[in-house]
Amino acid sequence: MTGGCGDEFWFRGPYVIGLWAAWHDVNLIDLLKRSSGYHVGYFLKEKNTKIFKELFSKRQEIRERYPKYEDLIFQILNVNVNDHQHWHLGNTITWTPYKDIEITKNILRLSFDTLIEQILKAKVNFDVIDLIYPEISRKILKTKNDYR
Repeated sequence: MTGGCGDEFWFRGPYVIGLWAAWHDVNLIDLLKRSSGYHVGYFLKEKNTKIFKELFSKRQEIRERYPKYEDLIFQILNVNVNDHQHWHLGNTITWTPYKDIEITKNILRLSFDTLIEQILKAKVNFDVIDLIYPEISRKILKTKNDYR
């Protein structure tokens, strides 16, 4: 069992949020530099800012390619379902509870402001954790992948 696909299907993958932000004319790098939250440090890493810069520079092309929000959502879902994170040799079976396209569909139905909070702070994830197991929130790292 793995937590693989969690970022992507919970709308926290750099490419899909970069695509979404560019479509909405949101400069993610500027927003991240003015913000704090669970994902800020991770998304400001060079490998991610490169993705955000490239997509933001193509925002007009992205809007033309996906003229309706539904078109953009379809593309984001398409990227996620075709994201092959687990390559194996032999007969390995991988199961992850996060590779469920309904998660992404539901998240993409949320308001613009809530999606920004999800990008910056993993708000939806923490809300779900707090509903199921509220005591655990204080034990979770305050910033993604910061093990100091």
